[in-house]
Amino acid sequence: MEFMKTIFKAIIGLIATMSFCSYGADLHGVKKITTKASIDGKLTEAHWQDATELTLPYNINPGINSPADVKTKVYLYENGKSLFIAFKADDPEPENIRAYFRDRDTIFQDDFVGIVIDTFNDNRRAYEFFVNPFGVQGDLVKDDTQGGNEDSNWDAIWHSAGEITETGYVVEMEIPFRALRFPAVEGKMDWGFQLLRIRPRDKRTVLSNSAMDRNLDCDICQYDKLTGLIATNSEQNIQITPTLTYLGNQFRDKQSNDWNSIENKTDAGLDLRWGINDNVFLNATINPDFSQVEADAAQLDINNTYSLFVNEKRPFFLDGRDYFTTQRMNLLHTRNIASPEYGLKLTGKNDKHTYGLLAANDESTTVLIPNRQGSDIAEWNEGSDILVGRYRMDIGKRSNIGAIVTNRESTGYKNTVTSLDGRTNFSKSDTISYQYAYSDTKNNLELQNQFDLDASQTDDAYSIRYNHNTQNYGYSANYMNYGDDFRADLGFESQTGVKKAVVGGYYDWLQGSNKKWSRLGYLVIGTKPMIFMEPCLKKSRRFM
Repeated sequence: MEFMKTIFKAIIGLIATMSFCSYGADLHGVKKITTKASIDGKLTEAHWQDATELTLPYNINPGINSPADVKTKVYLYENGKSLFIAFKADDPEPENIRAYFRDRDTIFQDDFVGIVIDTFNDNRRAYEFFVNPFGVQGDLVKDDTQGGNEDSNWDAIWHSAGEITETGYVVEMEIPFRALRFPAVEGKMDWGFQLLRIRPRDKRTVLSNSAMDRNLDCDICQYDKLTGLIATNSEQNIQITPTLTYLGNQFRDKQSNDWNSIENKTDAGLDLRWGINDNVFLNATINPDFSQVEADAAQLDINNTYSLFVNEKRPFFLDGRDYFTTQRMNLLHTRNIASPEYGLKLTGKNDKHTYGLLAANDESTTVLIPNRQGSDIAEWNEGSDILVGRYRMDIGKRSNIGAIVTNRESTGYKNTVTSLDGRTNFSKSDTISYQYAYSDTKNNLELQNQFDLDASQTDDAYSIRYNHNTQNYGYSANYMNYGDDFRADLGFESQTGVKKAVVGGYYDWLQGSNKKWSRLGYLVIGTKPMIFMEPCLKKSRRFM
């Protein structure tokens, strides 16, 4: 522990001596109108004319802040409970608008519009709300501390409608403040925001209200600001969801015989979501029922030496999930908690401090057993207790440092992982992300016999990555080292005993080039070189 304290103090000292850039942004006051809009995609209410009016003047991809080739007007206002947004998207060829009635979060090949909101105004995480011309929704959480990763598993309750017109299409949105988390402050707030319109034709065009500098290794830090917001969740901060399920089994010996009951069972459960204030939430569940959750997509496990990764879709575990993520490793994958009898979770952010606490049990115990050549699943019919604690501190404009502890134990078995992680931005284009983890495992006799494991295992793992990204070129270096006996039984780390070094770079031709390839890159993995190319229309991110 003294070693870890020394490392922690050294990193804090290094970051404290650095200078951080601040990035300018346009300020836009949002008007307050007490009238509630009818979300029908028609823009017929007169009060829309009194709302804050903005345009999307920039083509940020493939253009480099060049003038937009179509007009888009956006109207915004709030009434103290919700943020209302309307898009009037003109199109000279409305017959070419791409839109389908789709499942949620599958609209991203269509025309669509939306808003990205940094409610804490900290340049790190943001909520994304998008709607296609038929009103189909897509909502995500964007994390700039993880390289701009977007999590589409997050779903909020909000309202939208859209309609294609003779001159383009119209979209209306209502985003209740109770669907968001933001600072618990009195008075007015500033939120970072970006308005987007995606228009796929012969090329995929992204239009924005704010210009974007591609030499900056961040997106959220360049957003404009919505000022004057007075939002509150105080009136509706408790959500209670009771469940009642009935199971009945019957049989008969012959078709002509009467049915006989062999089992009748009734189960009751309760889910609670309580907003203690606008930025601290408590989730609790007792005997949860996950029968209403969307079924997992089928995956093939033929000729696969590693266990399949399955996304989390259960509401209790999804709410505030990003509060537990770490920089370089997946140390908490809640699908490992298969059948909890109860769960309790507290997540919040106060100023620069983000924290999460999760306590639960599991009626059965399932853990991932990794090795160099593959991974196996171990399962035994005995309950286990789970406890997870996470803390992260924001430093400067874009850097952070944090720690996480996970613990799972049952009779004769225990796995504890302690980890330190962080991200440091040395300049607008240079970033280092790092993580160190130490695991201590006690294996029961079943694990020892089935997988030929020692009674106890201790080992560590670490990973570090350096990135330099600019408009036209970039280079990176990555090194990871996972010990043979490292185990993260509550996470998803499927390979151990591995050392890997990767260095490489790329060059981007200016967007709009007529060449067949837009990117040429060179990688060295260990001692093996590799050249890669990307077509002009291929994009590494959902919108960029």
